[in-house]
Amino acid sequence: MAELNDLSVDRNFNLKEFESPEQLVKIHPQVVGQLQNMRDHLGKPIKVTSGYRTPAHNKAVGGSRGSKHMSGTAADIQCAGVSLDDLVNQARLSGFIGIGIYRSQNFIHVDLGPKRTWNG
Repeated sequence: MAELNDLSVDRNFNLKEFESPEQLVKIHPQVVGQLQNMRDHLGKPIKVTSGYRTPAHNKAVGGSRGSKHMSGTAADIQCAGVSLDDLVNQARLSGFIGIGIYRSQNFIHVDLGPKRTWNG
């Protein structure tokens, strides 16, 4: 049986990266495609720090009640050697329209919408 680490969803991403702590995964193909586009343009690996969240995990981490993580349409990401501002700009160019900037924790949230931007 294949492990999630072995199940590629694009050239540089596998299902394990989007897995919840409960070892469940749901991710929209558009999210993966747009992350791959970001990686291709940046030329650097993108680390997914939070992908799919079950409702229980989302509540435990203080996520919003309507968090896009629970529908598999969001990811929290980091990219070593790339400023958050450059990461945000590339996220926009790659088609993400929901973008949260968490400077104190050095990551951004990206999702498929609705269109909005916020600072966490």
